[in-house]
Amino acid sequence: MMRSWIHFTRGRFVRQARVGLGELREEHLSRHGFAGPVAMIYRESGPNEVVRVQGDYRRREIDSADVVSSDATDARGAWQVLLSNDDVAVAISRRREAMPYRFRNLDGDLLYFVHRGTGVLATEFGPIRYAPGDYVMLPKSTTYRHMPDAGDSLLLVVESPLPISLTEHEQVGRHTPIDPTMLDVPDVVDYGWPEESEYEVRIKAGSGHTSIFYKNDPLKTVGWKGDLFPPTSSTSRASCRSCRTASTSRRRPGRRSRRKGLSWSALCRRSRSPTSTPRNCRATTATSTWTR
Repeated sequence: MMRSWIHFTRGRFVRQARVGLGELREEHLSRHGFAGPVAMIYRESGPNEVVRVQGDYRRREIDSADVVSSDATDARGAWQVLLSNDDVAVAISRRREAMPYRFRNLDGDLLYFVHRGTGVLATEFGPIRYAPGDYVMLPKSTTYRHMPDAGDSLLLVVESPLPISLTEHEQVGRHTPIDPTMLDVPDVVDYGWPEESEYEVRIKAGSGHTSIFYKNDPLKTVGWKGDLFPPTSSTSRASCRSCRTASTSRRRPGRRSRRKGLSWSALCRRSRSPTSTPRNCRATTATSTWTR
């Protein structure tokens, strides 16, 4: 990654990016999301108000308010994938009823962000209660059961075949954008559910689902230890501004190669349209619009 400490400024700009914009609109221009060389472009009017387009390359905008996932009306339904490629899949879930099965994702880590609704993700590590503004990260192969409370529900679901981790900033250390001590970690409980003749675990692998039926409940555990577990972070306790704007990448050794994993606070920076070639990334802070 090319690095440079030589920065220039011209015209009107804010001293701290994304802070104190006032009437200005800030546009983030880079080749690698929030990593590497970057330019912040300032305008008095929004840069994303498209009038019309001629040619093959089109912006892709999705109004998720009009998207209804199958889990909204069917307890055995699933989330609805909106965008995906080899690096990441972004989906929404509107689940209103508890999963009648246990669920295990073999394709990668899952990160839930709660827009609306409350409920519990019952895991083998213990229950994780969520509320609007919460991030819940479920490591690959974690067995869980999504049990929303009554009412409206809207959760963003991000799936990554590579590890999802908290971002680390070289200059400010491990405590930005989220101090690890602000994370909540589940504790083992007895869920007290009635016994069943068999326990279905629905497994997601590749493009399909497989149901395996067990004699014993996989969520009935008496303890756990280790450094792989499902943490929860709330934007109400952490610095919301930092969580949403600050990010970097870290290299993690893997069995196949040294590839970059997804940063917790910058999940969209590496993803691109599944049918497009890599292009410069532009993000407009004031309007929260992302294009690639």
